[in-house]
Amino acid sequence: MSTGLKEAKTSTMTLGASPLVAAAFAAGIVYMWLEAAFRLAFTYSANFDAFWVLWNGRVGDIAAMWLTITGVSLVVFFVFGFWIFRGGRRVGTIPWWTVALIVSAIAAPLIGEIGTPIGA
Repeated sequence: MSTGLKEAKTSTMTLGASPLVAAAFAAGIVYMWLEAAFRLAFTYSANFDAFWVLWNGRVGDIAAMWLTITGVSLVVFFVFGFWIFRGGRRVGTIPWWTVALIVSAIAAPLIGEIGTPIGA
């Protein structure tokens, strides 16, 4: 009986996320929600749209958005991975991070498209 309990504890421990894995999940989640925020800002704020243009046209808007979001996500990865999560052996569990990532992958794009005309 104690062998089964020992195996259960061991398998639970292996599902724990290392600080770098947790930071990668966090960066992915931040990327998705930041993209949703940018899309909402592009839809509802003409000033925001003019501020983030790299070159003329919608392609320049999207390129500026992706470059900014990628940079912020990299900063989030390094801050979380090497500073905030630094002391822990395990930060959450991989199934928990996976569920959070999947929920963000479904909800963030849907929220980001609010107000966008159909077919645009």
